[in-house]
Amino acid sequence: MLAVRTNLPNFFDETLRVIQHLAAGSMVAVPDFGEFKGKNSAILKKAMGSDIISAEERAKLLNLAFDLASSGFEQRQVMYEYYHGGDPMRIRSKHYLDENLTAGNAMLKRIMKLKTEN
Repeated sequence: MLAVRTNLPNFFDETLRVIQHLAAGSMVAVPDFGEFKGKNSAILKKAMGSDIISAEERAKLLNLAFDLASSGFEQRQVMYEYYHGGDPMRIRSKHYLDENLTAGNAMLKRIMKLKTEN
């Protein structure tokens, strides 16, 4: 559980970076949903749609990506992920001090012994 509490903020940060890089500028210039019912509907559907996803679904996905990776909601969520389990530095210290390394150290000694014999 300590490993999850320690690494979750890093995983969340990496997820946000991936979303930001994959969506890039696309999530900034998403048209309002009302535009899909207006006079520019045909142009938007042709420009934003593909064989894989409709323009409307892509707009929803990009809006979700923006909310998750670039909005005020995202900033609050980052703070929550970083601190909800406690101070990450204290968690890492506790993990380091309390972990039983006997099995890992024994494995390392066996590996090092094999390495020196070869």
